[in-house]
Amino acid sequence: MKILYLAPDINLFLKQNGGAGTHIRASIAELQKQHEVIIALGGDLIRTSVASQPIQNKATESPSFLQKIKKRVSKWIPEEIKNTLHDYQRKAFNVQVYAASEKLLGKEGLPDVIYERSGYGYDVGMRLAAKYKIPLCMETDVIMLDLIKPDTSWLYNRFIYRKLEQKKYDTADTITVQSEYSVEIAKKYWNIPHNFVFNKDLGITLSQHNNLANLDVRTKYGIKNSSYIVGYVGIFQRYQNVQILLEAAKWLQNEDIVFMLVGGGRDLEEFKQFVAKNALKNVIFTGVVDKSEVHAYYQAIDLGVIPDCAYHMYPVKFLEFGVIPKPVLVPKYEVFAPFFPTKTDFSQFTFQPKQAQDLSEKIKYMQQNAAKFGNSVAFTKKYILENNTWEICGRKIEYALKQAISRKFTQISADSSR
Repeated sequence: MKILYLAPDINLFLKQNGGAGTHIRASIAELQKQHEVIIALGGDLIRTSVASQPIQNKATESPSFLQKIKKRVSKWIPEEIKNTLHDYQRKAFNVQVYAASEKLLGKEGLPDVIYERSGYGYDVGMRLAAKYKIPLCMETDVIMLDLIKPDTSWLYNRFIYRKLEQKKYDTADTITVQSEYSVEIAKKYWNIPHNFVFNKDLGITLSQHNNLANLDVRTKYGIKNSSYIVGYVGIFQRYQNVQILLEAAKWLQNEDIVFMLVGGGRDLEEFKQFVAKNALKNVIFTGVVDKSEVHAYYQAIDLGVIPDCAYHMYPVKFLEFGVIPKPVLVPKYEVFAPFFPTKTDFSQFTFQPKQAQDLSEKIKYMQQNAAKFGNSVAFTKKYILENNTWEICGRKIEYALKQAISRKFTQISADSSR
């Protein structure tokens, strides 16, 4: 097959850090083993002064004087107006990405099928598929519109984006979601009348975990060998609720527990201010670290934490902790249940979502009972290796693409026979 891998959001780049970048690169790499893949990512297609690098990298840099002034001025502008302006800007980016994608296909030739990682406010894949009669498989995270409400205006989020998303689902030949738990949720949430909704779990690249970085994290940050390190690795997105880790750190500031936040994001400065205001001595911000050293941080962490996520999807970072293996505390969402051997284990490794006190109590419990969880941690690793490698994920994407082609041409044949 000749596949167009399309991710129109201009904040997506092939080389970016974070779970999205890992997901995109790994999916493409698996498809490339058997197929020709044309890569079209919004950020790389229209890289400009506005989008010259992934936003999470920009957010970890020290702000310039002009940026500080701009931030102060922006505080006086109502959020709804700022979000509306951003929504209009997204519409302009959508036009640019469509033009760049069409130009790319003019050079590379039309694909047999389009695999689109859906971007809110973007209709590039749907328009290309309709214009050139190309089968379309759309990957969706289902409820992200609800999670990004703070970054979108009421009008666009409630009506325009939702209407556009519904149209995408109505016209796509097949749809993929990122967990088995999401299949029925997607069908119900978006009123999808057919059964061409397929699970393509997120995966893990095992080779990355065989390359140990020559870095002593404890020595680098002056952490005592006796200290218990609670860690988060990733980009600080609002819906991931990283703030709850800082609130838990307040509850545990008199314990021999260190919170290590590996990564960055636009809220990093606010997090640092929170730590300074509360005089927290048990929080370390590493900033974005080189990919070659990330595994050293995983190894140094005693307990991983997923502070929050969409209730129907697990993040790649959970898999990366689990395959080392490391114990990981997660919000009490049923999507995580299959990764634990019993309901009791699931209960021990989960905390009430958005409840900092419950999270802090679970962290203390995990510290005091670390020796008891070997069997559960081993089960999680085994489950991931059997169900969540990128090779398995790639086969599921391939199946969904073949189903899209089959369904499209079945429909064309039926239309021509009328």
